Amino acid sequence: MSAGITSSVSISSAVSGGRMEVPPGMTGLWQVSGRSSLTFDEMVRLDLFYIENWSVGFDMALMMRTVPAVLFASGAY
Repeated sequence: MSAGITSSVSISSAVSGGRMEVPPGMTGLWQVSGRSSLTFDEMVRLDLFYIENWSVGFDMALMMRTVPAVLFASGAY
């Protein structure tokens, strides 16, 4: 499968999964799970996982993971 087809599939699943309907936040699951080292497909999958499994507890855990990700620049170039 070519890169163009893979990206089209990811974009299609992102739109149909509601990813584009959720407002962006200060952090996200993909930002604390590898950031720049993740592929676009992995980023979309993590965003969709977050949307489908959202809870206050999940957000609290995500915020706690954000602090070390920012301080140590993990996954950033």
